[in-house]
Amino acid sequence: MMHWIIGLLIIASISCGGNNEADTFSYTDVDKEMVLPTNLSVSVEVMGSDEDNPNGVGTGEVQILASANDAVTYGLAVDAETEEIIATDGKFNYTFKEEGSHDYNLRVMAYSNTGHSIQLTKTVRVFVDSYEAKLVWSDEFDVDGAVSKENWKMETFAPNNGSWWNGELQHYTNRLDNAYVSEGTLKIAAKKEQFSSQGTTKEYTSARLNSLFTFTYGRVEVRAKLPKGHGTWPAIWMLGSNIETVGWPACGEID
Repeated sequence: MMHWIIGLLIIASISCGGNNEADTFSYTDVDKEMVLPTNLSVSVEVMGSDEDNPNGVGTGEVQILASANDAVTYGLAVDAETEEIIATDGKFNYTFKEEGSHDYNLRVMAYSNTGHSIQLTKTVRVFVDSYEAKLVWSDEFDVDGAVSKENWKMETFAPNNGSWWNGELQHYTNRLDNAYVSEGTLKIAAKKEQFSSQGTTKEYTSARLNSLFTFTYGRVEVRAKLPKGHGTWPAIWMLGSNIETVGWPACGEID
């Protein structure tokens, strides 16, 4: 996730008139009893952001964390909104609603127990998705054991003379050793072992699953944890359901 961190160290010199030329903080009713917060630090996190989605994944959710010395409460003002949001712990959760990618000014105030304050402004860009979706199919893998035959086809027939394309070194099987469900997730295990099928012997086994649900238009969301290591090639992709009749690449592919 992308984070923006900004810190401000403030050294205030106060004259009898109480004038202040800095535009990053303000205070009023200056006297010798005043307590002014210092070292205001603000972090802004767009929820779901990463290198591919620096402005978020469309939820519009942002988390702001603020801290300062001698501060007892914090305030947040978003753009030109007049209503200030207050939090004693400096933690704010805000959801933007305007569709598309837009820049917003977040003004954070830190207040002392004498009511004096400093402030810091941060600009953040947030993406809000415009689509409205209805869930039509899912597999949450909430039943331990074998993979559901109602949802998935285990592909085991190697189409390239007993082998798979791309120089792959494994046979795909329909065994529990290579694909099973436990603790709410699907596990696909690549194993180093000799296995013979279709007249060929391979030194590795794994699993290849094809969903039985088909659709024409829609949005597919997948959450997966992928292994890292020499020789591994985990993949999740979409192929046209007419692949058996027209073949690849005529069926189309989306990776």
